[in-house]
Amino acid sequence: MVSARQVEGPVVGARWSVKIVEVVVRGILSLAILVSAVLAFRWMGSAEARPAPPRGDGSPAVAVAEAERHMGGIEFEVDGVVVPYRSVSIPAEVGGRVVYKSDRCRVGSVVQRGVVLLRIDARDYELEIRRLSEELEQAEGTLRELEVELTNGRKQIELAEEDLRIQQRELKRYETARDPGVFSRSEIDAARRAELTARNGLQTQQNQLLLLEARRRRLEGAKQLVSAQLEKAELDLQRTEITASMDGVITSEVVEQDDYVQKGSTIATLQDSSALDVTCSLYMQQMHWLWQSSSGEVAASPGAPALPATDRTADAYAFPTTPVKVSYRLGPREYLWDGRLDRYDGAGLDQQTRMVPCRVHVDSPLQVETVVAGVVMANAATVAPPTLMSGMFVQVRIHAQPDVPLLRLPNEALQPGNTVWVVREGRLHKCHVRVADMRDDRDHVLIYEDSGSPAAGDQVVSSPLSAPVEDMTVRVQSP
Repeated sequence: MVSARQVEGPVVGARWSVKIVEVVVRGILSLAILVSAVLAFRWMGSAEARPAPPRGDGSPAVAVAEAERHMGGIEFEVDGVVVPYRSVSIPAEVGGRVVYKSDRCRVGSVVQRGVVLLRIDARDYELEIRRLSEELEQAEGTLRELEVELTNGRKQIELAEEDLRIQQRELKRYETARDPGVFSRSEIDAARRAELTARNGLQTQQNQLLLLEARRRRLEGAKQLVSAQLEKAELDLQRTEITASMDGVITSEVVEQDDYVQKGSTIATLQDSSALDVTCSLYMQQMHWLWQSSSGEVAASPGAPALPATDRTADAYAFPTTPVKVSYRLGPREYLWDGRLDRYDGAGLDQQTRMVPCRVHVDSPLQVETVVAGVVMANAATVAPPTLMSGMFVQVRIHAQPDVPLLRLPNEALQPGNTVWVVREGRLHKCHVRVADMRDDRDHVLIYEDSGSPAAGDQVVSSPLSAPVEDMTVRVQSP
């Protein structure tokens, strides 16, 4: 009987024989493939070496542009909002019931100066005029009576003076008689008494005349008072008719017919339509351009006397008046108005934006210029806005002419860090510049011309540079 160990021995030996055969076959195949590859490579041969094209001097080629002196000033635009130039509250100068309200006293209505807007019940004021007229007439009558009394008083004084002179002559005859015994003592005393009575009568008449004159002055003052009251009543009567104080547009009205209005209460608000303002804000750099371009400012010499404080303050807040264009776009059309930037809208910078609030004044909102595709339209008034209106969002186009030298470079020439590479005698030179104006809608940038900037006529690099260094040799591409 065969045991299990005797059967397992031949099986293991057969397996090892198969593995050895597989390894040998794989090695022979790999060697055959390698030999075939070597033979094929030798049969194909090696490629002929071609000479490389001759190299230049190794300097990178760059495109350049000429730095040009800019003489056209700086033009920039800022956003603005149209606001009223003048808005007037129309008050009721007298109280009373409204008996008439004009149809033109409505919001949005255009009115002319002098147009009647409201009428207040005038009967009370007419009665007051009648009463004061009667008082004035009575005062005048009293003065006329007093004039008669004054005339009589003056005549009475004349008679009293004549009587006094007579009594004085009579007394003198008694006192200067050659024979004192001719007249008795009682006759002399009677003459003296008559002279004293005449003197007293004259004094009484004079005092009476003074009283009459004082009374006349009092009555004349009373007459003037009544006359002033009458003028006030007539003025109040005129004020019962409320009219527009200027040409403009009604922007608010709070009173209706049959309402009762108090003296001083506002009945409507009138906006001036003859002129408008535009509020806008400028950066300090833009204000710097305007300050530099302002004319007529002469610096004080060191030996000049100091200005008064008020003059120095006015000079510090003086604004460089600048002509501007106010632009409003509506579809493909652009509407332009002439204006002037002439004052600050306050006394300092805005705390949130750090910008300078300014005001543009438009003298003629009705005179509009229409531009289509850059061409001024001659007969476009029928399709233009009727006028510049409050609340419009507009663009303010400002042209500054700073009295400083400027250079114009292509946008591509300005590198990060406000640097420019200049080619001089075939070598690169790095210049740090101060940018005056740069906008996305333009193909050039304006820089200040100073000692560290390129000079007019210099060649500035306008093409990209890979790792440029100072004094590197470059080749200028032909245009």
